[in-house]
Amino acid sequence: MTRTGAIVVALAVLAFATAAARAASDTAPVVERLEIRNLGAGRLDESFVRMHIDTRAGSRFDRAVVSRDVKALLATGRFTRVDVSLEPLANGVALVYAFVNKLTLTAQPKVTGADHFSESEIRDLLGLKEGDRVDDAVLGVAARKAVKEYRDDHYPEATVSWDIRETDRAEGLCRLAVMVDEGRKAHVKNTLFTGSREVEARDLRRAAGQRSRWNPADWLARWDWFPWWKRGYRPEEFDAARLAIRDLYLNRGFLDAVVGDPQTETDADGRIIVHYDIQEGRRYRLGTATISGVKLFPESEFLGARGVIRLAPGEPASFSAIRNAGEAAREYYTARGYLDTMVKYALKPDRSSGRVDVNYEVKEGALTRIGNIGIRGNTRTKDKVIRREVLVCPGEIYNETKLRASERRLMNLGYFQSVRAYPAGGEAPDIRDMVFDVEEKRTGQFSMGAGFSSVEKLTGYLEVSQGNFDIAGRPFTGGGQKAKLGIQYGQTRRRYDLSFVEPWFLDHRLLLGVDLYLSEVDYDNYDIDRTGGAVRLGRGLPGNNRVELTCRLENVRTRNIADTNDYTVLKTGDPYSFLLNENVMENSIRLALSHDTRNSPFFPSSGAHAMIFGSLMGGPLGFDTELYGVGLQAGQFVPLWFGHVLSVFARGEVVDSYGDTEETPISNRLFLGGLRTVRGFKYRAVGPKAARFDAARNEEVHRPIGGRTLAIATVEYSLPAHPELKVIRLAAFHDIGNAWLDPYDFDFSEYAQSAGIGLRFNLPQFPIRFDYAWPLHKDDPRTDTERFSFSISYGNF
Repeated sequence: MTRTGAIVVALAVLAFATAAARAASDTAPVVERLEIRNLGAGRLDESFVRMHIDTRAGSRFDRAVVSRDVKALLATGRFTRVDVSLEPLANGVALVYAFVNKLTLTAQPKVTGADHFSESEIRDLLGLKEGDRVDDAVLGVAARKAVKEYRDDHYPEATVSWDIRETDRAEGLCRLAVMVDEGRKAHVKNTLFTGSREVEARDLRRAAGQRSRWNPADWLARWDWFPWWKRGYRPEEFDAARLAIRDLYLNRGFLDAVVGDPQTETDADGRIIVHYDIQEGRRYRLGTATISGVKLFPESEFLGARGVIRLAPGEPASFSAIRNAGEAAREYYTARGYLDTMVKYALKPDRSSGRVDVNYEVKEGALTRIGNIGIRGNTRTKDKVIRREVLVCPGEIYNETKLRASERRLMNLGYFQSVRAYPAGGEAPDIRDMVFDVEEKRTGQFSMGAGFSSVEKLTGYLEVSQGNFDIAGRPFTGGGQKAKLGIQYGQTRRRYDLSFVEPWFLDHRLLLGVDLYLSEVDYDNYDIDRTGGAVRLGRGLPGNNRVELTCRLENVRTRNIADTNDYTVLKTGDPYSFLLNENVMENSIRLALSHDTRNSPFFPSSGAHAMIFGSLMGGPLGFDTELYGVGLQAGQFVPLWFGHVLSVFARGEVVDSYGDTEETPISNRLFLGGLRTVRGFKYRAVGPKAARFDAARNEEVHRPIGGRTLAIATVEYSLPAHPELKVIRLAAFHDIGNAWLDPYDFDFSEYAQSAGIGLRFNLPQFPIRFDYAWPLHKDDPRTDTERFSFSISYGNF
């Protein structure tokens, strides 16, 4: 058929359909009368009904229009049911709309049978209040919400029923009674496995999410006095556990393994025992790995000792290893520009020998270059801010590894809820445009609150920050800079900060930071005020390393000295006075090299952080104080099992004066003792001291004066207090360290040592920690102890 003939046929079909529809409309009955009837309780507002329907008297009956009318009326939420019927008349039909109204609550629902949740909590879950319209459908939806909350809290048998009682039929009023049957709270006592011979039960329990018998939280769960630690019953979790158990078998070479659906039984105390029936099948080992379809590269790039497919014959046939090897082969192609390459694998098991051969079938794609790079979804963030984080450029050969790295870099900026990079069409078959689709999130914050610690007492804070600031734009967002105004005001510490950070100074990957601050700290014997500013330059280095140079100029003032008497340094017998260096200007530079692989800067559970630094004050920089300092610190976080973490931290530092500065000012000395240093001792109490004899009280008075050498080490072991509340952690720790009077005087025969336990609430924006420590060894008999310490703030460790 020619193109002209096809068009003629299409027009003829369209004309026939239009004529048929018109004929059907012409034969439909005329709606002579529109009737509205009330079949239930309450009043019916006819004007409200007519306002929501399109059918009118005198028009022909149209089923589609009437269907829309019914949907519109039900959508108003006033009616339980809307019925439509036709009644014949002399010259047409009467169209009848019949309604059943929902009833109106005259009071809050009355709740009975609830114990786990209060009556008010049940009402909140139902979402019903006086004046709401209800029927069985509304209550069914509301009841399901309440039942879900119960089941989430381990009440699998909970039910919610209701009774609607009319109180005024004419007005359509009612009262509602809600009956809750909570059932018994279910806890999991044990998980049992039948048919498992080759895999140990402890490995199966671990895959199923059951705690080890050596977990302290599991010990607590054995007694009814600690119901919080008990493992609750959620059927959907056991279905997920079944899949996890099967994955365990597959990854150990049991390719025919079958794990049955979980079966449960309840003991006399109402505790749940979960059973899994397992058919392990034979355990396979890897035979020969082959690859087909490879034309562009030598097969040795994929197979062999140096190939990306690293499957050793004789090893257990791990399903995940087989799958990951195929993905590695695909990534080999996509990292070299062959975008549409596909790699499939086929298993050839030999049940008699227990060997499984694997063949990877490759369908090679064409070499692809990158065309244009487009940015979508950014309404505030400038394109420039996004493009400078992208590792690919137009004209380059496509590299999927760089694309995924670009996605991670963009997510790490903190500006986006999601980032997705994908290829789109291009101007030629071998050219593909790249699209970075971003979803922005809020980057400005206003926060205020209060903190408390055993050292700083009560402290309030206010902070206004913008993580995607633009100092030259309007409305000051989208430039990729950071700005913050912070105020901290407390009983012993006041601080006011204004900071600005440009991460791409002069369009290079060079961080520029400017800080202005005023700080006031009240110690027991004196107060120290600092007013100044700092300029920072930082740059990232390969291997998670970073170098940063800080130039600082500040005024340091010592005031409110409580004791102006002459003291004697205990170790040397030299005279000492707290009146030294009352008001000085200090100019310093500090160079630091750091390495950071932690998974979180605030609550790390893996990785390491290390830093080495040196500082110079005065001398060629001028002003009043001449000092230098060197130091290093390192922390390692080792994830163990079931969320347990072993943390190790060590720090060493030396500070000393030179030139015209004969004595290191007390504001620059090193102190230990108290929270986040050597716990179990009073704040700043560990280290050198000066003393005098108070004749009026006939006793010696001693005060810490700080040291010029410091060393400290901490080991902490922490675990989740509950498997479903991982932000709450129990901890045990050991601290050891000291500050010595002279520079480079690491005299490890003098040290303070303690051990203790702690409780951590790792809540974002509101972290809380409690520590109780027992002093094991004092650096000096005069060192004061303080066993309990707590804080509401982020820590340095």
